[in-house]
Amino acid sequence: MEAEPIYQLTKEQVFQAERHRVTGNLVKAMRATGVVLGMSPDDFDSLPEEQKKLVLMALGIYILSNISQAKSSLEAPTVAHYLGNAKKGISFCEEDPQIKQMAVEMENDTEGNPYEFKVEMIGWKANYLVTLSALTGDPSLLNTAVEMLDEAVKIANEMTVKTLLEFQRDLLRARLSKDEESFNNLRNSYNQSLRASKDANRWERLATIASRYAIASLASWHVVDFCRAFAECLNSAFKDRSTARILPKSTLKALVESLLHRNWRRTVPFDADYSSLKL
Repeated sequence: MEAEPIYQLTKEQVFQAERHRVTGNLVKAMRATGVVLGMSPDDFDSLPEEQKKLVLMALGIYILSNISQAKSSLEAPTVAHYLGNAKKGISFCEEDPQIKQMAVEMENDTEGNPYEFKVEMIGWKANYLVTLSALTGDPSLLNTAVEMLDEAVKIANEMTVKTLLEFQRDLLRARLSKDEESFNNLRNSYNQSLRASKDANRWERLATIASRYAIASLASWHVVDFCRAFAECLNSAFKDRSTARILPKSTLKALVESLLHRNWRRTVPFDADYSSLKL
């Protein structure tokens, strides 16, 4: 009997890999999903519709896990290694017309929930570029990331996704511009994202957005905005106790991030060439 290909994934395998990613067990998430990179375009085309969706969902987990692992790495060569893995996942999806077409058309996951893969992919690429900018010191990559997020906002249909992308875009713009107009735009997109998350009872997403806005507000001395965002974090924790850890975790992440970025610059090999990592 012919052996079943290793990329024949089950729903449970993919959902377990996502649980690993969300809980920070990134190595397990990468191991469980990286097998899809061994597929050929013909292999992908021969799969039934649900299997194709599972492959793309696994690919998304693989890309995000590698970006997260890169962000938490101590030294530049390790960061570059994981960004290289993430780029392989992005290239796998974009270089073959058949796979790219499926990615463009996918609007629901295997459970029928909204999952606009093309929108998610743009967000992942923007996230990738922000990390690559921190590694290389190239600020133009941040501007490209803003443009990508702007494109994703325009084509997104699901409201919580659209407002989250708007918030991420304006958060990055405020970081680049550091002026009052940029922060006002961030405040507006934050409020819209907050409402959309409340309407959908997405308390984890609400706590994540409020935490990031609280940190950005405090960093720019908008104390009233910080207090309001902090209150939203408390409200989210009251609705869902599991979200209580999000603000402390986000604060620690923000503090550690700047230290990591400095160490990346210090540990870049003298002959390093990161041009191959550009998208």
